[in-house]
Amino acid sequence: MKETLQNPSFYSSSEAFRTEMLLHERIWHCVGFVGALLPHKDSFIRVKIVNRDVLVVRNGNIFSAFLNICPHRGGPFTLKDRGKLSTFTCMYHGLNFAKDGKFNVTNSAHEFCENPANYFQLDCLKLTQVPLEICGEAIFLSIQPALRLADQFDNDLLEQLSLLKVDHQYVFSAWTEPFNYKLNYENVNDPLHVPHVHQATFMQMLDYDGHIHKNQKNIDFNPSHSKYLLKDKTTPSISELSGLAFTRIDRDPPWWSNLINDSPNFADDKYINFFLFPGTNLFSVGGTHFGLQRYNPINSEEFIYELSYFLPPMANAFEAAPVLKELFEAELDTIKEDSAILKSVHINMKQIHDPQNQLFHGDYEKKISKLSSYYNYIHSTSPL
Repeated sequence: MKETLQNPSFYSSSEAFRTEMLLHERIWHCVGFVGALLPHKDSFIRVKIVNRDVLVVRNGNIFSAFLNICPHRGGPFTLKDRGKLSTFTCMYHGLNFAKDGKFNVTNSAHEFCENPANYFQLDCLKLTQVPLEICGEAIFLSIQPALRLADQFDNDLLEQLSLLKVDHQYVFSAWTEPFNYKLNYENVNDPLHVPHVHQATFMQMLDYDGHIHKNQKNIDFNPSHSKYLLKDKTTPSISELSGLAFTRIDRDPPWWSNLINDSPNFADDKYINFFLFPGTNLFSVGGTHFGLQRYNPINSEEFIYELSYFLPPMANAFEAAPVLKELFEAELDTIKEDSAILKSVHINMKQIHDPQNQLFHGDYEKKISKLSSYYNYIHSTSPL
């Protein structure tokens, strides 16, 4: 079909980016897992969501999140990505706050004013809390949530996600990619790119019969769905922009499979994707290891690619670092193949001035056409 719902300007426009960030402030973002990131009392992790620097902390079995910003003059409490802290102490001027965000006595109180006992009763002297939700072990954050977690993601996805458990050992890396974050989320939702881009890497584990979309459960192949959306003009609900996909894999079990706890809900012959709008791809490889990709926008033409790898909880303890390093490096090879193409796509989108005559959707692109339809909607009205 020679029709499209995509607007190429949305991939490079600063104005479009600002509108999308208003949406991002009001929805939920998955940032990791309790078992790996916050395994002990006083554990913390530092994450970025919607260009905010956020600390997620554990106090016993209570989890909370705060902006990494002192209310005095904006100093940070830490520059580390993770670790342990019992209180928040500003690195700039030494003000100290408890794990609940309330002000503690500071050694330099008398340097602030003549009567600290009165001065430090100000309501503003507390940390800015960031809303947090836990689904199973998955940690979700939002700046100003306008909807519940159950409204953003459907029940099947949340139920499957709640079953995922991870060990405390993991690897993480982050780097900047020079293209729009939406291209990466569309890409992981596009099964047809796999046999063309990843012939020597990811394709090697798939049970491939020449029709990649037919090997995936939850990938619809309804004729001309994009044409239907163009004609109907119905905006998809936000929950339709996320979802599960199950792909058959063909591989020998890895050597450590007998050393980890079985994950009966993550079958050994399935590659399971959790596509979490607006920019997260969580995946299970036969239940023996898990990956988390986050596409964290910087501006309309750059994003931070965050990649983590986890193992399930261990039945018999072993040193997981070499395993995780090998898995991680293999995933990096696959990501480099995607990025090489998507950099070019980003540049090419800037050259397209008549999308209805220069672009079109394939019939299998139900999720991508829904994403395009939703972005068309939020750019013509107020997000949420």
